[in-house]
Amino acid sequence: MDFDGDGIVDLISGSYDPGELYWFKGLGSGRFEKRRTICGRDGKPVVRVPDQKQDVESFGSWVDAVDWDADGDLDLVFGGFGGEVVLRVNEGTRTAPLYATSNVAVEADGKPLAVPGSHGAIVAADWDGDGLFDLVLGSANGGVYWCRNVGAAGTPKLEAPAALVPPHDEKLNGYDEWREPDGPPVPGIRAQIDVVDWDGDGRLDLLVGDFRSTVSPRRDLDELARARLDRLRRVHAGLSEKIGALAKEVDRKLGEFMATLPRDRILDDDVQQQIRDKREELQQEPMYAALSERCEATWKEIETYLASGDGGLPSDDRSTAHGLVWLYVRR
Repeated sequence: MDFDGDGIVDLISGSYDPGELYWFKGLGSGRFEKRRTICGRDGKPVVRVPDQKQDVESFGSWVDAVDWDADGDLDLVFGGFGGEVVLRVNEGTRTAPLYATSNVAVEADGKPLAVPGSHGAIVAADWDGDGLFDLVLGSANGGVYWCRNVGAAGTPKLEAPAALVPPHDEKLNGYDEWREPDGPPVPGIRAQIDVVDWDGDGRLDLLVGDFRSTVSPRRDLDELARARLDRLRRVHAGLSEKIGALAKEVDRKLGEFMATLPRDRILDDDVQQQIRDKREELQQEPMYAALSERCEATWKEIETYLASGDGGLPSDDRSTAHGLVWLYVRR
């Protein structure tokens, strides 16, 4: 996009850590200056939690620029790690922006917008061709959602998110998913999106980047080895399901414990350590610990039947990391 109105394409980007927003000024011919941090008129970086005590409070940001209030300049709309979406108004001009010192929560269907599945990857685009920008949203669950703007120029009014691309299979988590050696790729999680008229038919299409890691059996397994592997996978799946049920109870108890902690210090290092210690304590309860031990032992046995990974995940030499881009053409 042309962020500064000089007729040359620029790049803007969010970040995971510390969640600041960046501008790469275009120089033409595909060249860009080094990044600049986008700041408010007070000189402080534009982040999701302006009065934060720790950088982690604004961790994870995805940004787009759009003339939200139809006053001729570009405002910033950006999503956060938890799925929240906020607006930072430009109080200056198109070529000399001065951003406000605070954010405004973006609403959809009359309440603060929360991207289903968290991770608010965001693009402002006129998805339905009615002359008003809408919001198209990617999410950690791999789904892509559309918030239709039913307001008017200068006074956007967004409907609740509607799915354009369904989320990743909820029974899977995007990590170490099973894939036969020659099996087809499957869309993953962490949808990173763009909107473009790919085929030039006058309608917008979707580009979706993702993440997924997979494991596959060795190609040299004979029938007996493959049967053994299949049995181990069934056992592991059963154990994982039981652990999942117990994990919900752990999360419930942990939530009760966290409710007793001072909210204004919840991100302090010592309080975070208390939370980690409490989670570890809960996970050491006899049934949870026993199932976890059995599940881990079963997985180690499964690993002996798996092919080596591609090295994409240093912590796991059996996994192969995939980052694919999917094209969804409008019909």
